[in-house]
Order: sequence, then C-alpha cells, then structure tokens
Amino acid sequence: MDKLWKKIRLHNQQISLTVILVLCFGWIHLEFLTSIHFPLIQLQTSLGAELRGRLLVFIADHLVLTQLVNLGLTVVLLVLLIIQTVRHATRTIRAAHYETILEHANDGILITRSGVIHYANPRMAEILGYSVREMQGMHTDHFIAPDQLAHMQHLRQQRAAGRSVPDRYEIAVVRRDGRRIDVEVNAADIQFQGEAASLAIVRDIRERKQLEKQLRDSSDFLAQVLNAVPFPIFVKNQALQYTLVNEAFCRYMNLSAAEVIGRRADDLLPADAADYVTKLDADVFANHDDWEGELTISLAPEKHK
Repeated sequence: MDKLWKKIRLHNQQISLTVILVLCFGWIHLEFLTSIHFPLIQLQTSLGAELRGRLLVFIADHLVLTQLVNLGLTVVLLVLLIIQTVRHATRTIRAAHYETILEHANDGILITRSGVIHYANPRMAEILGYSVREMQGMHTDHFIAPDQLAHMQHLRQQRAAGRSVPDRYEIAVVRRDGRRIDVEVNAADIQFQGEAASLAIVRDIRERKQLEKQLRDSSDFLAQVLNAVPFPIFVKNQALQYTLVNEAFCRYMNLSAAEVIGRRADDLLPADAADYVTKLDADVFANHDDWEGELTISLAPEKHK
C-alpha cells in the first residue's frame, strides 16, 4: 500500500512540474518578444503588459486545473486501491474460512501433484501417524500397502491420462508404526495455487470393517443355528422377498439358497399357493402380528426352473 501511495505522489509531482515548465517557458518567450523590436512586428508596452496579465491568469487557472486533475486522479486511484484491498480481504477471509474447515475436518484430506503431497490436514497426519510438516513433499506411494501399490499407480496413470477411473475406492495403507489399516478414498481433480492437482478425502474405516466382520460372524452363527433345525425356516422383507432360508427349506423346495434369496412366493410356488402365501405375508406385515398354523403346498416343477 505504501508503494502505491508513493507512485501516486510521484505521478502528481511529475504532472505539476511538466505544466509549470511549459508555462514558465511561455512567460520567458513573451518577455523576449516584448523586449525586442522587429521591423515588421513591434509589440507595445501596453500590449505586452496585457499579454503578461492574461498569461498570469492562464497560469493560475492552469495550476488550479492541474491540481483538480491531480485530485481527480488521486481519487480514482484511491477508489481502485479500496476495491483491490476489499477484494484481497475477501479472498483472505474466504481462504481462512476454507482452511479452518480443512483443519478441523473429521476425514483426512490430501492435495497432491503426481503423487507428491502439497497439503495434508491434521486428521490425515493422525491417520498415518505422522506430523503435517513431515508429510509435506512425501509421495503417496510411501503409505500404500505393497500388495496394492501397482494397482494404485495404474489408477494414477489412468487419471493423469484423462481416462475414466473410480472416484471412490478402498485401499490398505501402512501407518508409520507399521500397522496396516483400511481406508476409503474419494478422489477428484482440482486447481490448487493455479495448477492442476488431485484432491483426496480419506476416511478411516477400521471401525466399519470391524462391525462388518462382527455382522458376518453373527450371520454365520445364525446360519449354523438355522441349518441345525430339521424343518424349513425362512425370513422375508417388506417387499415379500426371501432374505434368509435354512438348508431344510432348500431341500423342501429342491432349490439352492442362491436360487431362493431375492425372489417372491409367486416366483417359486403354484399360482393358488403363491396368492395365499402372499396375502398371508402382507397381513402379517400390515398388522404387525404373528401367524401360526399349518400350510400344505404342492410344488409345481416348472416353478423351480
């Protein structure tokens, strides 16, 4: 800002000096003309005095005009300076706002160029066990599990070539302490500091993976219990599709579990039986009640195909 004001003052001084020099030259030239006599042109003293008077008025008016011009120029430059300052302040506030969001995000955030890290937020450093400063300039290949490195390098090359690659994927990374963890990555191409870059939002999914494993273990245990029961058992969703069946049900239907899961009664049973079972199931869901009874169904072989 100080440099800009110095330029304004210097510019005003240059304009004023130029005008004064021109007017002084005119004054000297007039004095010279009124002090000599030419055979054809003689300037009388009264005429010279009148010209000098007009020149003095012209000089005064011109100096005032020059100052007004300088003042107008100063105002214009001042307005431009204010606009520039406001824009800079707006960009600074916006950048600070975005930086605050990035610094306090629950997910890790990386900005890279050709795999080299140019920005990492604190959460990303926490996931990998490094400090933010340590991660600056490191290559992402350093963190990827060795058995997945070739695949990730291929994806990066495909993205750099402009080919379509998945924006979301799961990979295993290796922390500083050597522990292997699973993360979910959402990637996108961005402009960072005026150049092309890649943005990656990294989510630690260790807890989710653990819950999924527990669910699978529970499902396996439930399947073992159901398969130990000698009579048919099935579970349906509100769309009346089979979601779980035991081995006794599959033997009764003469179908595998894969052939039953996701299908409805009208896909597996004769028309009359399918209508009756469908109505019965719909009533159970509608009334939130249990049904207990016996049902005899003659299977149609063509329904099994």
